[in-house]
Amino acid sequence: MLQFEATVEDVLAGSTHTPAARSHLRRLVLDRRIHCATTAFLVAVGIRLLGSPALELTGSVVPSALGAAAVAVLVGLLSGPWARRHVEAGLRRAATKALAESGQPRRIWLDATGLGAYSPGGGTSHLDWAVIGGIEETPDHLLVRTGPVESLAIPWRTGPLDVAAFAAELRSRLSTVVGQVAVLPTIAPQDSLQFVLTEEQWVDALVWMDRRDGTLARLVRRRRRSSAAYFALPLGALLLLILTTASTTSWSGRSPSVLLGVLAGSVLIVGLAQLLIPATAEFAQRSSRRGYLALDPRPLEPTRVWASAGGVDLQRPGSWDHLEWSWITALGENRDMVILRTRTSLLAVPKAAGPIAAERFSTVAREQLAAVSGARVYA
Repeated sequence: MLQFEATVEDVLAGSTHTPAARSHLRRLVLDRRIHCATTAFLVAVGIRLLGSPALELTGSVVPSALGAAAVAVLVGLLSGPWARRHVEAGLRRAATKALAESGQPRRIWLDATGLGAYSPGGGTSHLDWAVIGGIEETPDHLLVRTGPVESLAIPWRTGPLDVAAFAAELRSRLSTVVGQVAVLPTIAPQDSLQFVLTEEQWVDALVWMDRRDGTLARLVRRRRRSSAAYFALPLGALLLLILTTASTTSWSGRSPSVLLGVLAGSVLIVGLAQLLIPATAEFAQRSSRRGYLALDPRPLEPTRVWASAGGVDLQRPGSWDHLEWSWITALGENRDMVILRTRTSLLAVPKAAGPIAAERFSTVAREQLAAVSGARVYA
């Protein structure tokens, strides 16, 4: 058995090492660069309006738009380092939070059937040999591939000789199970629930929980603030032009009422965009969750769960996780599902898998979570 105190660097190494994780990070960086380019375009438009009181609304619109677009492209190309630092800072904050919640120390061991891991705040996980995707050594860590997105990072500072012996034994075990197919564990209580979720069921459950715990509302508020910030400078510049030319009968041969019409139309467009933000936010959330499933389809695998005083047991082909109640942050129940949100994921249990067993599962969860500080229950 290996035991070590994990650091933020260990968590980051495990969550950013796999090809799927690196692909996801590249998409996040691209999103930030697009954000920078869009902001630059709107700022350039606002500055152009402020700096050109003689702007002809017909003759100079296209050149001005092309100039703003050129600025946006340049900023998008140059914003790569900033975007990477921004994404890395977000990952570091998430890793710091996860580390504080999972507790110390961490223990990892090998047994006859696979690899086990334990953290005081999260519980116990066990992976069969068939679902371990291999190992890799870096100067700082031994990385054990435990899923499509994540790896288990074991720092060499734990003890170079001990980690090397662990790696040698793991390689030896993995060499004997090539081609082995992972199956559901055979040990489970009689009142366990077994099911297979569809993509729509899992996404619906997650969005339902996002509505109940305020995640979707926070996303809507962020999008509204971002939308308002995007258009503040261009609209403010246009309004300033109207105010500064209100005392004249014409503005480069045009009535100020033309500008008022442009401003009114712009405000109308921004207002409609604000009204549509709740719907677009939910659409984006659903798209994001489907994107997660494309990276990690394990929530759609055959699943078996049950609840007890000690926590929730979750079995999937080749894996068995025991989640302590302190690791669960929210419980929700609607007509079709019992939904648990953990600190890192979501578990949706369809009532159709067994109405009586689902009711018992929900009852036990409610009773146990009543004693967990900060856990919430939604109807």
